[in-house]
Amino acid sequence: MSRGLKGACLGATAHWLMDLMCGKTDTFELVTALRAIHYQAYYENIAPPSKGIRSVYRAVQHFLMPYGCTTTFETAVPAMDAALYMPGNTGALLGFANSKSSHSVALMRTSSGRRFLYCINVGVHEWVCSPANSVRDLMREYNELSRQEFRTVTEGIICTTRNTLPINGIA
Repeated sequence: MSRGLKGACLGATAHWLMDLMCGKTDTFELVTALRAIHYQAYYENIAPPSKGIRSVYRAVQHFLMPYGCTTTFETAVPAMDAALYMPGNTGALLGFANSKSSHSVALMRTSSGRRFLYCINVGVHEWVCSPANSVRDLMREYNELSRQEFRTVTEGIICTTRNTLPINGIA
């Protein structure tokens, strides 16, 4: 399912991931367009979009802390890859870029090991991959799925929790 929203990806992606990681939802539904635009405006009040994912890191960290989540900001792909193998549930808010644009997507790895890609423009897809796959592989597969040409994984907010989440009941 595609919504085709431009400019609301960070707001939608951050809240999709936070809703899962705090246990607010037990589904992989897309964030509604109205809600995505509302949160995007909120984040743009914190910092300009040119600051990328870094601009929302503290807000995400502050929101998830009471729910037993550890949250880190990473710019090194190996650190992002390593986080995907931590015990429990892991969520990653990732930034992709090329010379002309950038985009935010989320990757959720449930405690069962299943991985789900979220993008406001292309929907939610299970990412069936080998254990050796990295976020760069995810970006390449995302490019094929979305017909984009992002070349770099720029940054990521990694959230982990050993808590059982409602989503673990279906994934």
